[in-house]
Amino acid sequence: MISAGKIFSYKKAIVLIAVILLFLISLLGLFNPFNQFTENTFTKLTGQRSLDTSIIIIHINGTDIEKLGGWPLKRSYYALVVDKLTNAGVSKIGIEVLLSNNAAIESVYNDLLNEEIKRNGRVVVSALITNDVGTDSVIYSQPKLDNPNLASGHLNYISDDGIYIPNSIKINGKPEKSFSSALANKDFDDNRIKINFYNSWKNYQNYSLLEFFRMVEENDGNLVNFKNKIVLVGVSDPSIAKTISTGFDKELPGVALHAFALDNILTNRSLNFRLSSYLALVFLLPLIVVILFKTRLQRSHAAMIYFFSFLIIAYILLTFFFIEVNYSAVLIPTVAYLLIKFGFNLSESKAKLLDTFNESEILKRALAIKEEELAGLQNRLGTISNEQHSGLTSKIILLEDEISR
Repeated sequence: MISAGKIFSYKKAIVLIAVILLFLISLLGLFNPFNQFTENTFTKLTGQRSLDTSIIIIHINGTDIEKLGGWPLKRSYYALVVDKLTNAGVSKIGIEVLLSNNAAIESVYNDLLNEEIKRNGRVVVSALITNDVGTDSVIYSQPKLDNPNLASGHLNYISDDGIYIPNSIKINGKPEKSFSSALANKDFDDNRIKINFYNSWKNYQNYSLLEFFRMVEENDGNLVNFKNKIVLVGVSDPSIAKTISTGFDKELPGVALHAFALDNILTNRSLNFRLSSYLALVFLLPLIVVILFKTRLQRSHAAMIYFFSFLIIAYILLTFFFIEVNYSAVLIPTVAYLLIKFGFNLSESKAKLLDTFNESEILKRALAIKEEELAGLQNRLGTISNEQHSGLTSKIILLEDEISR
């Protein structure tokens, strides 16, 4: 059995192994929820940032669906939206709803929608990449099937330690752009972007479908705000549209997700995640120095300063440069180091206390023996001659001094 003293002699190696092991585990993504929590906390501390004002959302909520005859809506309503937005002079229209080919009640509605899309000339429809049988295939909206030259973009995204959108997915050798990059009409060297959610989607200029129809009917003056804007049309009813949670929204619908992706593309504010692990390694090196070498401060104090310094630097990188760090790869090893250090200190203190207690017991026994010896000498003092008296007195004084010490 290894003694406590032996363990203490290896404490540097134990701490270093624990820190490196936790760092490597973090790189595997096991602490991604912690990364997401840290990033959401930083985002909330920064507060809501301005959104791109060139983006408008027309969302279809539960009330719209109920009053317009239930889901799915007739294609005539989409045709009407495209017609009125065309008249309002918008620069682009993105229909985020996947208009499947079996959803139309009457073919005349499809023809009407196709005519309006053709008249506008700047409509992007949605598509969906599936992998049901082991190979990727694409499901296009009906207008794209009717007109293969119509612009389209996939709605797929990856949910991990955030939301990633593949900029382009190849299907049978043919690339299918993302919905947001098709709207932005932009090509990328990177294979995906990570969306930066820096506000609530409700702070975009947004209208429900019935609100928009009411504005058109009343010739509302706010219709001039649509001129030269990019308008996304999609569903916000959570019973139909899949939602995600962000730092500012508990339920963010797909149409808003792609609005943020478009916003990130247009403003170059998507999250830079590619250096996150390399930066974490660089930031971890000072902690390793603290573990291995003596510092002017106590190691635990130096580690605490390092911990809060990293938080400040990471916050600045995210807030002002949109650069992510693998927070868990730095923070979790640092916390582990502090806890292990505290555990070692506590164990050493207990060991020292036990040694002190044992030493105290030995001293008490020695003291009792000397006190007994002193009592014996004092008893003898009255029974000896004057010649022996001075020598015995000297011994008594010496013994009293030892007992006092």
